[in-house]
Amino acid sequence: MGISNFDKFARVTIYQIHVHEYGFVLFPTSFLENTMMPAHWGMVLYGSLFCQSLVLLAFHFVYRYLLICKNHFLYLFNSAKYIPLWFSLWLLMGIIWGTVLHIYMYHSKMLTDYFRETLWETYGYDVNKSAILGPVYRHPNELGVLVWDWGQLFSLAVCMGELGSTFMVIMFCTWNIHQTLKTTAMSEASKRLEQQLFKALLVQTTIPLILEYTPGGIDFLCPLFHIPIGRGTNLSPILISFYPVLDPICMLYFIKDYRYALLRKLRFNTNATVSMASGASDISQKAQIYLQKPEGFKIERERESNQ
Repeated sequence: MGISNFDKFARVTIYQIHVHEYGFVLFPTSFLENTMMPAHWGMVLYGSLFCQSLVLLAFHFVYRYLLICKNHFLYLFNSAKYIPLWFSLWLLMGIIWGTVLHIYMYHSKMLTDYFRETLWETYGYDVNKSAILGPVYRHPNELGVLVWDWGQLFSLAVCMGELGSTFMVIMFCTWNIHQTLKTTAMSEASKRLEQQLFKALLVQTTIPLILEYTPGGIDFLCPLFHIPIGRGTNLSPILISFYPVLDPICMLYFIKDYRYALLRKLRFNTNATVSMASGASDISQKAQIYLQKPEGFKIERERESNQ
């Protein structure tokens, strides 16, 4: 839901990104153009929602990890009394990201002077009429000497820390799920289902790496190393917007039970579909246990291993 809200907000507000020397800047090209504070807070909210979408993605992998590897800790997700804990963590990560953007990447005189010429020449964008937001890691001081801005570098460390922490959680969960599935004894039907689920898990790990983490890392790190990609960073919002579309498609592609359920939902119950569904009834039964009754899935695996 949070990922979907971020995508919807991005489509409505429409931002562009530009890298110039030692900084990058975000600026609106929608109804928020030619505004100052509305555009500024819109960009702050955009950044916060981006961070929170990654936090929700990490939660998704934590749930899968507990489901398969640490079943006795599933109460952390199944019990309503822990909802405030997860919500607070999700909210805190977004607030930290947004606070850093507001304090260190505000459209200050230094930022507007740094980007005024390049934005006008490239986009015809007037920084005196519209807010911009971004860091400049190194800029001239009063004497014209290039100096590092430690406040901007601190903002980089915070943002990259949040990106890195969610990514490490995803990698940790993916690796442990893979190890558990590889070493658990199970029937052929269960093994086929597990292989389908792991392929989907692997693709669901790769997709955000390519479409969210890589563009985000490029935006923050290219200006740090003075890599002149300019308006090439406008590819980042486009890639990020693809994630909510590709994620469910990969699940439908790798897990046949999801496809059958979708076909039945759409009332495409042809003879071929019924035949395939009946041929996969054993796998479907396992999938229902996996998706609806995780504790039953664990008992089933233990029963199979004891036989």
